[in-house]
Amino acid sequence: MDPGFRLLPVLRYRVRREDACARAFAEAVRSVETALRHLAWLREQVTDAVTALEDTARTGAPAGVIHVLAEVPAALARAVGRAGSHLDAERRRAEHARRALVKASQDRQALERLQQIARDARLRRAAALVQREHDERATIAHRWRRTAPGSTERPR
Repeated sequence: MDPGFRLLPVLRYRVRREDACARAFAEAVRSVETALRHLAWLREQVTDAVTALEDTARTGAPAGVIHVLAEVPAALARAVGRAGSHLDAERRRAEHARRALVKASQDRQALERLQQIARDARLRRAAALVQREHDERATIAHRWRRTAPGSTERPR
């Protein structure tokens, strides 16, 4: 970062904000992945419970046992619904974090463009000063050569 840039404190803040947004987005993505794994596990449990219920019914188990076992897939199905709602909430949170990260990146990039413009302007001013100094030296040398030989008058 250019220490001569007037907006350097703002740029530093924007960089820190972008880093914080990137961390929040990464955490939100991890939460979505965790919720997806949990939902998949619950769905697998529902499938296993239904299979166990069907096997029990085929073996001729009493109706009371089948009725009790039928509650397990129903409870797991409710858990799948809650997990699906949680997953949707996590996805919304991740999308919000992604938007915040994009905005923070755009803000930082805008300030970096301003910094580059300021740096380029400073380099152009320095180059113009050097050129002006060279032109003045060339003018003085030209005047010096134009004076008559042996003359004590010096150019101004």
